[in-house]
Amino acid sequence: DTAETVTKSTIQGKMFRQFMSANQIGDVKWITTNAHAFQCYGESLTGLVRYTPTEVLSGGWLGLDFMAGKAKLLMDFDQPDDRINFLSPEDLIFGEFQPLEWEKGTDGNLFKIASQLDYEVTASWMGNIGTTARGAQAYLANKTFTIGV
Repeated sequence: DTAETVTKSTIQGKMFRQFMSANQIGDVKWITTNAHAFQCYGESLTGLVRYTPTEVLSGGWLGLDFMAGKAKLLMDFDQPDDRINFLSPEDLIFGEFQPLEWEKGTDGNLFKIASQLDYEVTASWMGNIGTTARGAQAYLANKTFTIGV
């Protein structure tokens, strides 16, 4: 809970320590962050890229693996700005607010993207996650994330 600024040079160490601590109690499979923390962690990996991507996906960030793929790093727009959560799925309950359905107005029809050969359609699902055992979950809190430093 210590208030501090986390940069791309310190975020990996802080996440690693919390990840290892949480794994003594539960098996962390998901790490949820806000957009700033997600980008800060992503930028910390820039120097580790082994090749230059030849194609840029139009969707932007899709997700990142943490700790050699043992946990998935997820961006959550509802996440508090100063927190990173480490979650163990064995102790989580999913609540569905809205079933998977086509976005309003698309009704499953494919849209042609101008100047491209691609077609696309968008589906959405809305839900929430609750936990039955708080002891298996962990978090970093009261942090400010600096991007580009």
